[in-house]
Amino acid sequence: MQPKGKAIDELDDLCRTRTIKGKHCPRLIPIHVQTVALFTAVLAGENAINGFRNSTLARHLFPAKATPQEANRRCAWISRRISTLRARGLVAKLPNSHRYRVTEKGALVMGAAIRIRKNDFPAEFRKAA
Repeated sequence: MQPKGKAIDELDDLCRTRTIKGKHCPRLIPIHVQTVALFTAVLAGENAINGFRNSTLARHLFPAKATPQEANRRCAWISRRISTLRARGLVAKLPNSHRYRVTEKGALVMGAAIRIRKNDFPAEFRKAA
């Protein structure tokens, strides 16, 4: 069965690089392990009410303790991913804070990517085998 709908069109759009307001916005690979882990961390239930911060995502993505150098590297990596998500309209910054929230488009697209990665692909591989 060929997936259809608005979510699939949005996922296709994520796979293309874009220039937004004169800045390069890298593509996202919506079914890549790291990208799905980022989407899962962003969509975690604890972030639904108050939003999330860089440090919140760091706890989800990197559970082990880190040296100060490694912590700075992780913080920079997450900041770049958040800026990509913002440029794509998947998350928005909450005013007067260091927090972000998931947009309606973000919930649709990230939820579809997680579902495809965790449910649809394994089922299709079982059918093919």
